[in-house]
Amino acid sequence: MEPNSAEAVAELQRACRLVAGVPVPEPVPVVGTGSTAWVPASRAAETVDLVGERIRAGRTGHGTVLATAMAHAQGLSYAVAGPSVAGALAAEVAVDIDPERLWLGFGRGGFCERVAAEPWQLASARPGEFEDRVAEQIVGVLEPAFENVHRVSRIGRRVIWSALPDSVAAVALTASLAGAGGGGASPAGDLCGAWRAAAALIDAVAARVPAMSARPRPVTFTFGDGETSGTWMVRGGCCFMYRLGASTGYCVTCPVLDEDGRRQRLREWAGESSLWRRGTSQRGDVRR
Repeated sequence: MEPNSAEAVAELQRACRLVAGVPVPEPVPVVGTGSTAWVPASRAAETVDLVGERIRAGRTGHGTVLATAMAHAQGLSYAVAGPSVAGALAAEVAVDIDPERLWLGFGRGGFCERVAAEPWQLASARPGEFEDRVAEQIVGVLEPAFENVHRVSRIGRRVIWSALPDSVAAVALTASLAGAGGGGASPAGDLCGAWRAAAALIDAVAARVPAMSARPRPVTFTFGDGETSGTWMVRGGCCFMYRLGASTGYCVTCPVLDEDGRRQRLREWAGESSLWRRGTSQRGDVRR
């Protein structure tokens, strides 16, 4: 389909709706109205001040500082990179991340929750054709923002940058599993293809950001029948949410979990999830 057709924009929005955490692209907002604080992506670094007070207030509890700073970094990653990753899997289109036309919306908690632009400029996202361009744009927005997170929180750059590859991989796998693929870089349910598409973009960003050394890794597990297999991910970094209290717990992607416990939880999740019951395609080895 044509990158800037109404059909392509609709497919991009549909893909984003399927992935928790990825804002659905909206038309340009009326800035200064409502409960959302809108800023152009070129000023993303300034938004750290929106959570700076929360970070500073939590200095007596290191877990709070870590979790707050990483929530901010993760929210920015999902907003800036998420629509392009989901769009690439859905319809071979990626958002042109123009920092002057892409708007980021921050809620009262200070975290990025919405994204808007008009008109949406979409570009071809065939594998091997879009990774360098999108990576350059992502780095242009996130590098100054993450540097400010580092300045305010004093958390290491490597820890902060781990939010991006983990977010990219999570979006790719979830979009594919939910059926966002079909005509894009990875067919629906092809988790190996989705992993490879995510890895290519992560590699392109890492070539520009030496601090981004942490990488997610794939984990393969068998379902309860002992025959059907599935692929998911283990994060290369940590969100530190578990430090906020025992009730938060660990997610199945957490690097802190032991592997036997992780695979058991994945089996239980897959058995209960309607997404997994649609069936997935393991096309080749997920390890490159």
